[in-house]
Amino acid sequence: MERARGRLRRAAFAARRIIGVRVAPREHIGLRIGACIVACIVARLAAAPRVAHAQECADAASHPAWIFCHDFEVPDAASLDRYWDDVYGAPSRTFLIGDNPAGVPGSHSMRLQVVNDGDAALANGVTSGPSKFLGRNVDWDVIHYRRYLRFDADFHQGNFMHLGGLIACSAALYPWGCLGHAGERPRGDERFTSNLEPWSNYQRLPWPGKWGFYSYYHRMSKDCGHPGPDDCYGDLFAPETDVLISRGAWHVLEMAIDPGTPGLPDGSQTFWVDGRKAFTQSGIAWRTSPDLRVNEAGVYLYIHNNPARTTNILDVDNVLFSRSYIGPAVCEEGAAIGAPCVCGGAADPERADNVVVEGTCVGGVWRGAGGTGTMTAEPASTSTGTATSTVAPTAVTTPTATAIARPSTSTATAISRRALFLPWAGRRGGSEASMSMRALGVVESSSPSRVAWPAGSPSECR
Repeated sequence: MERARGRLRRAAFAARRIIGVRVAPREHIGLRIGACIVACIVARLAAAPRVAHAQECADAASHPAWIFCHDFEVPDAASLDRYWDDVYGAPSRTFLIGDNPAGVPGSHSMRLQVVNDGDAALANGVTSGPSKFLGRNVDWDVIHYRRYLRFDADFHQGNFMHLGGLIACSAALYPWGCLGHAGERPRGDERFTSNLEPWSNYQRLPWPGKWGFYSYYHRMSKDCGHPGPDDCYGDLFAPETDVLISRGAWHVLEMAIDPGTPGLPDGSQTFWVDGRKAFTQSGIAWRTSPDLRVNEAGVYLYIHNNPARTTNILDVDNVLFSRSYIGPAVCEEGAAIGAPCVCGGAADPERADNVVVEGTCVGGVWRGAGGTGTMTAEPASTSTGTATSTVAPTAVTTPTATAIARPSTSTATAISRRALFLPWAGRRGGSEASMSMRALGVVESSSPSRVAWPAGSPSECR
């Protein structure tokens, strides 16, 4: 009994210190009782078992397929040049913030800011963000690149923008020799590149524009000779039905490149949005040398000619490169979810029935406003032939989780460069009224879909 009274007196004393109240030994009995109650609550909370919420990259040792992982949670993450290469705009335009995708373990992310506020910026564009050099000689062929992105609510993509992507650079040129080749067709043995990004068609398309791949490879031959005789710009591979990515919310985007057999058009590239397969382009002849593999990546934001002259903000988190499919991060146990994450089981490249965007995840079971449920997406269809495109069917959600809109069928979109207005060249490449977009069932590797970018682009335009 005396021992229990001693514990009670110590608890009361601790509670008085917590609530900042001085109480005389025989006065204010009610307050003393209240302080004891507070102390008991504090003691119970302190003794309650806690679930460890390790950040994603802290578990890298358990994933031998991973190549590089950074979630901006290490103590010195703000020292960007310790983990990244070729950092643009730090610290004024590239820096860390105390926010991250809700429901994904962590508390920080990287913010990229671009302001087109002067004549030079409008004409040449502005870049923020880093690149990552993965190694001169690497041992993988297939590579996946995943990142969480949040575009600000008033994000304006200007005439066009680049979001970074994947670069294959030969050992002789690595790393700098493969940068700054806008308008140049690769030979096949020294480099190839591909970005996953939206295209506004020079502000004709409202946000989010058309999402797809902007790719340079050695067989991009049909869209060359304009505006100069030696110019040759990248190809745009995109689904006919637009992929919807909202502003003001976190999304997780993943792209993958399979370079295929050297010299043959059997390579491919695929992208996923919020864990759902969105688009695959096959039949690409990426390379002529087996030693040419993806070994560089861009994590940057580049915007050209934003007439609104607004500050564009893009937040980036949980950047990961892997030899195999990655998918969204695992949901934090019991935390409120506000970004796509995996609840129960492993991420699957063909299905997304365990990817959730709201509610909570407890013990691998999703708990939303309408009860317990899952999100389901059917596997993507498979196509054969040269340079064909496939898109996943519409996702079905139950009961209340939100899914991104998915087209039911799609083909690649071909955009004739000669029908585009070329403001950077000071002339038209044909009548603007004649600009057409034709849907193709099969796109031949010698005549893939494309859109060109300006001659004289700054070095960060891949």
